[in-house]
Amino acid sequence: MPRPRNPEKEAHRAEQERYRNRLREARKPEAPPVDRAIAAAFALALSRLREAGQSNPVLEAVVADSKALLLKDGYAPNEAVRKLMARLLYRGDLRSLDKSTKELAKGRFSPRYLNVEKRISANSRSEDGDEH
Repeated sequence: MPRPRNPEKEAHRAEQERYRNRLREARKPEAPPVDRAIAAAFALALSRLREAGQSNPVLEAVVADSKALLLKDGYAPNEAVRKLMARLLYRGDLRSLDKSTKELAKGRFSPRYLNVEKRISANSRSEDGDEH
């Protein structure tokens, strides 16, 4: 059951709703869908390597670093590994992800999305303003 709206926070809530509507209208993603896309693409890359009987030390290091970050945040080692494996290796959507990305490779989508790595930024900052 949803919580009742707090009148003291109504102005901020309404502004946030307008902001999100503007993003949707402009088809601009917020951070969570981008994070999900990155996680899905990473899982797909691991799946393709495993199917080919190969491994990649860079991808393996990302998995190890992910585990280390979860442990640093206080999660139980066995539970951290279990969730990582579920999110990376045992996803139920790997076939549909594979199909979608192969369609992209065939040119069904705008090629400008393939040029992300070519973007050069003089001021690399996250959305929160933190330097990386």
